[in-house]
Amino acid sequence: MSFPPPHAPPPTGFPPQPAQSQPTTTTAAAPPLQPPPLSGTLAPPPLQPPPLGNSYSGGNSYKMPPTTSTSQPRPPATNGGLSAPPTFSTSAGSNGYSAPPTMPPPTLASASQPPRMAQPPPPMSQPPSMSQPPPMSQPPPMSQPPSMSQPPPMSQPPPMSQPPTMSQPPTMSQPPTMSQPPTMSQPPTMSQPPPLSQPPPLSQPPPLSQPPPMSQPPPMSQPPTATTTATATATASMMPPPLHVQPPVFHPPPMSHSATAAPTTAAPPPPPPTTAPAPQPGAAAFTQQPPTSQPPSVQTSLPPPPLFSAQPDPGAQGPARRMSASTGAHPVMNQTAPTRADAPTNILGQRNILPAAPARPPRAQPLSDSQRRANCDPKFMRATINAMPETSSLLSQCRLPLALHLNPFGEDVPVMSGLPIVRCRSCRTDFFYDRVKAGELVDRAGRPDLNTASVEYIAPSDYMVRPPQPCVFAFCIDVSSPAVVSGMVAAVCKALLENLDRLTGDERTRVAIITFDNTVHFYNLNEKLAQPQKLVMTDIDDPFLPYSMEDLLVSLNDSKELVKSLLESIPDMHARPLSSDTCTGAVLKAARLLMGGIGGRISVFQTGRPSIGPGAIPDTQPPNPMYDPLPPPPKYKTRRCMRASKRAGVRCGVEASRCQLAVDVLLFGPGEHAIATVGQACQFGGGSLLHFPGFTQHSASELARVRKDLQHYLTRPLGLEAVLRVRTSKGITLDNFHGHFFVRAQDLLALANVSPDNAYTVQLKIDDKQAQPISYMQSALLYTGSDGTRRIRVHTLALPVVRDHASVYAHADQVAILSLLAKLGVDRARAQKTSDARLAMHNFLVDVIKAYRKHCVANFPSGQLVLPEQLKLLPIYIHALMRHDAFIAGNSIPLDARCAAMMKLKTIPIKYFIDYVYPRMYSLHDMAERVGLKDERSRLPMPVLLHLSSEKLSRGGLYMLVNSERLFIFVKSDATPALLQDAFGVPDVAQIDLDMVAFPRTDSVLNEKIRNIIAGLQNLYPFHTPITVIPEATRSRDHFLRYMFDDRGPSSLSYYEFLSAVHAEASR
Repeated sequence: MSFPPPHAPPPTGFPPQPAQSQPTTTTAAAPPLQPPPLSGTLAPPPLQPPPLGNSYSGGNSYKMPPTTSTSQPRPPATNGGLSAPPTFSTSAGSNGYSAPPTMPPPTLASASQPPRMAQPPPPMSQPPSMSQPPPMSQPPPMSQPPSMSQPPPMSQPPPMSQPPTMSQPPTMSQPPTMSQPPTMSQPPTMSQPPPLSQPPPLSQPPPLSQPPPMSQPPPMSQPPTATTTATATATASMMPPPLHVQPPVFHPPPMSHSATAAPTTAAPPPPPPTTAPAPQPGAAAFTQQPPTSQPPSVQTSLPPPPLFSAQPDPGAQGPARRMSASTGAHPVMNQTAPTRADAPTNILGQRNILPAAPARPPRAQPLSDSQRRANCDPKFMRATINAMPETSSLLSQCRLPLALHLNPFGEDVPVMSGLPIVRCRSCRTDFFYDRVKAGELVDRAGRPDLNTASVEYIAPSDYMVRPPQPCVFAFCIDVSSPAVVSGMVAAVCKALLENLDRLTGDERTRVAIITFDNTVHFYNLNEKLAQPQKLVMTDIDDPFLPYSMEDLLVSLNDSKELVKSLLESIPDMHARPLSSDTCTGAVLKAARLLMGGIGGRISVFQTGRPSIGPGAIPDTQPPNPMYDPLPPPPKYKTRRCMRASKRAGVRCGVEASRCQLAVDVLLFGPGEHAIATVGQACQFGGGSLLHFPGFTQHSASELARVRKDLQHYLTRPLGLEAVLRVRTSKGITLDNFHGHFFVRAQDLLALANVSPDNAYTVQLKIDDKQAQPISYMQSALLYTGSDGTRRIRVHTLALPVVRDHASVYAHADQVAILSLLAKLGVDRARAQKTSDARLAMHNFLVDVIKAYRKHCVANFPSGQLVLPEQLKLLPIYIHALMRHDAFIAGNSIPLDARCAAMMKLKTIPIKYFIDYVYPRMYSLHDMAERVGLKDERSRLPMPVLLHLSSEKLSRGGLYMLVNSERLFIFVKSDATPALLQDAFGVPDVAQIDLDMVAFPRTDSVLNEKIRNIIAGLQNLYPFHTPITVIPEATRSRDHFLRYMFDDRGPSSLSYYEFLSAVHAEASR
């Protein structure tokens, strides 16, 4: 995405940065990190990152190239995915041979000679010859006296009971007699530990000593042969799976009927005893099974699944929490990844792959405890991979994107004041250290910047180019006939009156109120007036200010009574509207003239599209197939409508950003709003868009939703005239940005307003090899608070550098990857078509599966669709994303709803993202005893998550679905009267209030559980989630069933059909 540069960019707000020479890059291996000294002398800071770089590349290494054909699911010549697919080899190995999974690694004794294949039994007339025993002149160790007291049983095979002289082995026609056992008076013979290539002595237990029957079959005349053969076969079948080590290259010897073993000159000491039977190096190690006889199953290699719990596992912190047990303190994590995160999962073999509860976000785990404090909370900064690949080639081979999701203004952080801000002279990074005052070490506990990775500084006057900006708001209210009839004017004025005293700001807050239809209405709110004065401006093509700025933009503290009087009179003043047109472009220009010298926020409340004046949009809304059965005319193309009149919105947003103005648009009603055009003003102005398509004054739930959402919108924290800069370690550059902002410099984002509800994404690119064991990312947000102070909020993230593919996959964050994939899909859909975006998502999943199989699980059967544990939910999430309102095929979604969904995907914080894409569904009629009831620690156990499939909806059930925007309660048609009485307080479905503001209260336990779950879910999201009850027998059931993403849709595959298609393409 590229944005037009401003003609006169405003100052950045940062002090001038001196030019410094860049340090040279070294590729030598970094020494292990040393813990900081604990003495009382001045110690180097534990959180001080290495020098960082700020170079920027204008390209996008992970941009989705345009597709040339959509007739095939995967064109062979061109790639419709996010990046070019790699070339994959179908060979099993360098020597064309792959050992079975049960093959144990060769031991020290057999490492010098190649192991032999299992040989067929030789002819019966020629028994296998035995290897030469050690000479009798070598004194054996006498450390095993117990073997002297246990004579060998008489039922042992005759070849094991021969005297020491073995030069003449007995033939089949002359079996040895049983009357010649070894003489017990010769202790050297019995206590001598044999070489690893010889059969073990008789004193060893039979499971460990008996060689496999295929290599040395016993004589046919001996009755114990059957027992011995069965014991050896059972021993070979119970061998443990091989360790994940790199054995020598196995070269199978040529097939031969000779069973003579090569003599050995020395024997190592026997291995220590183990609990499981150890494989015999001389016989069992050569047993070879065909690879296709017993294919290894992925299910058997996974640990047993945990019991279903209503709450997330507190110990499940992702792979980062389990890294210390397997990696130790090595400076670079090139060992095997954590067991659970690295365990491959067969997606096709798990029908219920969804976890019982939402998983906690994984956190990056550095190498030492002191560096753990260098990682901020994932709600502020979250990476798609919680480890940094050492090279760009390693990252490209894994086919995973590298990006950061930022929500810098999400919650409050510790504030530091009165201390100088220390910054690196080379890269201007904020870093922290201990200072010495009067020979005494500063107390670390009293310094939040030394104990947390998220901190906020009160900036001095050096960070100001003008006096701090006050909170300035302009409320532009549509008073056309559709707005008055729908009840929007009365609802907005009532919400403004209720929250006027709690408006964000301080005593310097200033407000202006403007109404518009086909003309613009200004109001003089000077504090010296007895009542407001209204002036109508009819020149909408060239608007101007009829009063002075001091009369129109007044202090809220001084003119509060006049503002309240005006808000109370506006609904009655425009009770009989004169026009149905709206001049949105003219009122935006007028508000910019009014506030351009100060900055602030412009809030536009309207119900229709801009129909006259600057930026007017013609009626191009295609009919909605949900209500109109006729197909839309050919001229109504979705792509054409999305591109209509975008220049007007872009120009408005760019001009507002230059004046430090943010444009927020709040749209009401089901009419046409032209969000594709109006939304551009929000995007480049750093604002937001709120869409209420179901609003009507006759719906109590919709009125309550608007009242609560406007309360949050008017009173939420706000940062003014902000700039956001992201700094990274040397060798890592910024590649692309996503969100609502204006790019002022190569690594600087201009944000006229910043709020907790807006998030930003930065794509990263690895240019140079990461020579340090830790790579650092840091975001610095410079803004003016609502209290007039200039502040710098800093978040730091430290990622360990890894060198192998398994570690990269083990640290992948599937939710963060999906969020970036959604943003890239929005860009593709806007530039081309939604079908191209869906094809790119499909190809991305295929590329990841192919790369993981090639580099990590090449020995697994091709019939299994294998992904690591950290990415096992990626297919089901991508399938749901392809059926989201922003990308779903067909015309079932109105154009404005599709554009609004795209804008929300670009700005939604990542902690609410997965519920918006794959909603939560719970079963309410069969909850466990403690589910839904708070425990002694005020924790609320939640029901088990269900797959979004109709097969999970049992007869007579009651279900809940929440998608961060709405909360649906689905009532099956055959629900019993007792269940309805306990849940709703009525015995019949027809008596349920479908337009409820709050869930009804009864004395039953089930009702208390449902109310607790609803309150807990509504507290998760910043905006209100209204309750919608949907009986199965009504037509509104389609609004609930369309969220059953795992089922087949009118123009979409089911989840399992999608998996089959992906697996078929990945197996090519």
